[in-house]
Amino acid sequence: ALALLSAVQATAKGTERPFCFVSANEAGWPEATQAALEPNLPEFVGRYLAAKRAVEAALLEADGVRPVIARPSLMWDWGKFDVLPLL
Repeated sequence: ALALLSAVQATAKGTERPFCFVSANEAGWPEATQAALEPNLPEFVGRYLAAKRAVEAALLEADGVRPVIARPSLMWDWGKFDVLPLL
């Protein structure tokens, strides 16, 4: 995502291009540190959160882009009809 952001910035040429990043919702733990999460979650979650937060921060500070961060609150598939997908 960071490489794509750099490429978009390099080609923006004075215009703001929309850049959409789909990022998992952190409901209930947006300020949690990796150290606080490690005892309770799988090992990969800490790395994922660090990478996700780095991309979101870079996107919000980037020149030449109009950031759009979509944070869907659930994952959905055709086999589970008791929830609605993100609209």
